[in-house]
Amino acid sequence: MNLFFAFLAFVYGSAIFLMAGSPLVSTLSVFNPFSLLHIPLYGILALLLHLSFSSKKFPFRPFREDRRSSIHKKRFHQEGAMDATFQGYKNFVRAEWNRRERRSAVIAGFLASGIAIADEIHQARVPGRDASVSDVALDLVGILLASFIILWIRKRKISWLAS
Repeated sequence: MNLFFAFLAFVYGSAIFLMAGSPLVSTLSVFNPFSLLHIPLYGILALLLHLSFSSKKFPFRPFREDRRSSIHKKRFHQEGAMDATFQGYKNFVRAEWNRRERRSAVIAGFLASGIAIADEIHQARVPGRDASVSDVALDLVGILLASFIILWIRKRKISWLAS
């Protein structure tokens, strides 16, 4: 877990809750008639959460035989690839990296969705604000869009390095 991005995500999420009762929101509502600012607002939150759950190290460094971990070797051999060639191990690590990235995106998406729902419940209790299902739907659009963009960028980065 990357503590820097986790801290940024916590501060950003807290700011979302604190700004719900702010007069700044009513000022911005003039420029935001369809509440479309929910999309980038929660997209940024999903990005910060994803970065906080992503691994710090890029997985293509440990290809030398002396750097391979015993866990990777054991799991690699359990999947039926007894002839562990360099390319086979590289493909295994790439698949493991993609699995971790998808898991990170799913966890970040669920957390950001929970924060979006909690924010709408909170807004229902703030005087002058109301909760709406359309705002949650726009929040989810932002979260999904950010997750797909993050995974697409990470996939492209891995394929550039693999060639």
